[in-house]
Amino acid sequence: MKSFFRTTAIWVALSVLMLVLWIIGLMLGNIIFPSDLMKASNGSGDDGLPIMLLICGLNTAVVMYFMRSTNRWGWQLVFTLALVLFSIQYFMSQIETLWFNDSLKMALNSIWALVAGGAISSMLFSVLAVWVAGNFKKREQLASKGEIMPFSNTLTMTALMAIVIWPLIYFLAGYFIAWQFEEVRIYYSGSSEKASFLFMMKENVASHLYSFQVLRGVLWTLIALLVFRSISGSWLQKAVVLGLMLAVVGCSQLLLPNPIMPEPVRLAHLLETSLSGVVLGMVMAWLFARTSPKKAIEPLP
Repeated sequence: MKSFFRTTAIWVALSVLMLVLWIIGLMLGNIIFPSDLMKASNGSGDDGLPIMLLICGLNTAVVMYFMRSTNRWGWQLVFTLALVLFSIQYFMSQIETLWFNDSLKMALNSIWALVAGGAISSMLFSVLAVWVAGNFKKREQLASKGEIMPFSNTLTMTALMAIVIWPLIYFLAGYFIAWQFEEVRIYYSGSSEKASFLFMMKENVASHLYSFQVLRGVLWTLIALLVFRSISGSWLQKAVVLGLMLAVVGCSQLLLPNPIMPEPVRLAHLLETSLSGVVLGMVMAWLFARTSPKKAIEPLP
């Protein structure tokens, strides 16, 4: 019971800290790259602050689960956590914003401010999270580390994930989830017409969106490898942590209303990206486990 109350207290404290640092990060990012970012953040209505706190609570729960499962500690854990949070929550989403910015029409300075502020808040939160959770001290159960995947396996896995698996998940989820909403089709194409999946894939290849997703697939694989290598336990436990990182940390900000996307578009993307994040995390963890040295993992079912 004492452990439960301690964990709950840490979760509440870190959730509030994440919210405060989120706001501070946005403010500092806006100072570095002057923009209307803060004005846009304040345009979420009266429910904005409670929703932000909900998002921080969800993200903090995932971070705490990651720290409980990790084989890292101290400053190594701080930098690992900061890199993972920044990459998933800010960098990967904003490079896609740049690609689709003809539809989103987001000011470039707002994008740079968001990235800069995200880097600051991710680092500050990681230091405080590791300190508050007591993970600056090395714990015996976290001392063991998994085997490093052979370089040839890493190259093969990266190519497979980037060229085949990630684009497949991305385009299937995009078409069969998000593109089924008429508002999404109008928002991005200006037409409510729903072409076939094959026709859309031809368009995606011709517009170089597929090539762009191959690049993102490489980055997703490197991020996932970092998370996978940082966790002790079975492939399934690693899959759960990785899936939650991608689905919750990566997508929860879509819970917050924003002036960039109409509500139906935002909710469609929330459903699309959260489901595809879970699938991607599970698939990646399973494949990493298959190609890692067997003594580093528990037997697959």
